[in-house]
Amino acid sequence: MSLYLIGDVQGCDEALGRLLGEIAFSPSRDQLVLLGDLVNRGPDSLAVLRRVQALGGAAQSLLGNHDLHLLGVAHGVRRPGRRDTLGPILDA
Repeated sequence: MSLYLIGDVQGCDEALGRLLGEIAFSPSRDQLVLLGDLVNRGPDSLAVLRRVQALGGAAQSLLGNHDLHLLGVAHGVRRPGRRDTLGPILDA
């Protein structure tokens, strides 16, 4: 079993997929800890969240400031920024 720690994915699902392939990550054998900022800035935050969810118990995530911002926008306590890429998540 290996433990991998990855930070600041920032909505870059393709890059995350390549990285997991490069390390030959296996959900049945390995553990992944995502160190915040899974979403925003990159082109496909929704796909990142879906990929992490599909890993089930093999993945854990800490919340970063972008993730907290998403929760605030989703609950109406923050306004989206003009450079945010959260729309697809909020529409899902």
